[in-house]
Amino acid sequence: MVRSFTERLIGGVCGGLSHRTPLNASVWRLAWLALAIVALPAAVAAYLLWWWLIPLESPFRKHTAPLSTLIALVLSMIVFAGWFGRASLITPTGQDVYLPLVGLILAGAFLYRQVQSRAWPNVLIALVLMAVPFLLLLGAYDILPSGLFDLIGRALPGVLIFLGLALLLRGRVPYASPIALFATVVIIGALATTAITSRTNRLLDTPPVTVVQDVSPNVTTLQLNVESLTTDVRFEAGAPGVNTVTVTFVGSTENTLTEDYTDDGTGLATYTVRETRPNPYPRLENLGRGKLTVQVPPNVGVSLAFAGQDGAATFDLRGTSLERLSLNVEHGNVVLTLPSYQPRSPGVLDTPGDLSVLDGNLVIVIPAEVGGRFEIPENSNPTYDEAQYRIEVARPSWLLLARNYDTATMKANYRLTVPRGTTQLDVQE
Repeated sequence: MVRSFTERLIGGVCGGLSHRTPLNASVWRLAWLALAIVALPAAVAAYLLWWWLIPLESPFRKHTAPLSTLIALVLSMIVFAGWFGRASLITPTGQDVYLPLVGLILAGAFLYRQVQSRAWPNVLIALVLMAVPFLLLLGAYDILPSGLFDLIGRALPGVLIFLGLALLLRGRVPYASPIALFATVVIIGALATTAITSRTNRLLDTPPVTVVQDVSPNVTTLQLNVESLTTDVRFEAGAPGVNTVTVTFVGSTENTLTEDYTDDGTGLATYTVRETRPNPYPRLENLGRGKLTVQVPPNVGVSLAFAGQDGAATFDLRGTSLERLSLNVEHGNVVLTLPSYQPRSPGVLDTPGDLSVLDGNLVIVIPAEVGGRFEIPENSNPTYDEAQYRIEVARPSWLLLARNYDTATMKANYRLTVPRGTTQLDVQE
């Protein structure tokens, strides 16, 4: 069968059928109209399949295209069977996948037609059109994570951009379709980055989650480990006489707090709190900056280790019994207020704690009665009070040393790493 060149209103399908059957073209058109009334999507899809797969008659050559006719007939039967059996196409999550399946069949037929006619510039367009219903099917059957499916769904209008650019550039520049696809990917990538960044930087206001961990009165030293994601963090002293660690989190519902507490019975306990995101592809509307507040028991010696990915960190450790501090902040500014406290753990002053702020500024507030010793990289230019501190050259690092360090009864020793920010040391009288 071929489509009619002379008896056609749209694609010549009904005219072609009239040439192969006893019915004339008008009867076939009425039949298609009746099918459209009963099952409009199926009728439209079937007509497109016949239009794309069956060649148009030509006065220069005669062929009946039996294979194309058979493919069009089989696919049309599948389309109509799917319409009348749509109940079986409902996914366990209640989604109707009939239209994505029809879209995949139509895109496949379009691809077959382009390959058959050797219209290679259109093959990439056909592949992109096939990808859309294919991804919709993966999402409907929960094969794609919901967050990734949500992001892809938001990017689907980019297909219209691709088609518009491909049609605009066709015949004007070579490789129009690949260039259009590359430009579309760049545009969508830029828009997605902007959307994700704006969502990530907004401060979320969700119901707070509070975790309270009791610390045994027999514990003399608590190793407190805290890890955060895109979160502003604050550490402060808890209420006097209360031996608990209180953690309050306000942030994305995609993020959770995991905790682990061990007490070996020898006076040493370890408490680890991690902010995690189990779903690597969270939904865009759930992204945002959180707040994490940690209250440290003031009467227990605390060795604090903090690792933060992104966010401002405030350590107001006045009133705490800080034995050692180690922090590693990837992005964000840090303000650290040290307590008036002499560590009792052996070897603390001999081995400096590490304060690392990879992309951000560091401000240290230290009481005047505490003698500070800070190792800084060579050629650093920290801001400090020259009446209180001086810089000594000590290879391979320099020392920012309190002038009363040798006579001070309380001392603090830290190694500073601030490669892309400023370091400021303030002495609190």
